[in-house]
Amino acid sequence: MVIGGAGVIGLELAVSFKNMGKDVTVIEMMNQVIPRIADKDMADNIQAHLESMGIKFVMKAPIQAVNGEGKVQSVTADGKEYPCDVMIFATGVRANLDIPKALGFDIGQLNALIVAPTLQPYRRGRLVPDIYVAGDLV
Repeated sequence: MVIGGAGVIGLELAVSFKNMGKDVTVIEMMNQVIPRIADKDMADNIQAHLESMGIKFVMKAPIQAVNGEGKVQSVTADGKEYPCDVMIFATGVRANLDIPKALGFDIGQLNALIVAPTLQPYRRGRLVPDIYVAGDLV
């Protein structure tokens, strides 16, 4: 599993999935975890603790592509490929609706995706199977 973004939400997800027994790699484009919150020396201590739990980190590596045919198989970041079967983007505090709009998902009046209770989006009023969204997009 790859989590894109080492902010608070990305790290919370990493810990939760690691506690569930998943192999977790966090990819961050900045040079430290929680870059907008902590100084580098504090961030390094947090990262070291999470690494001691078995969470892997790839720093200073912007995500360039999510690869796979019909399902995610790997993520490309900073020119290297990282195999995974799940990819979660936890990359910021404002919703970027470019991809959902390109996919034709329904956007509500509050400039967020319209979703079912299962967090699946709609396209032209019809539920989109096999896609789930959360966070600032919803």
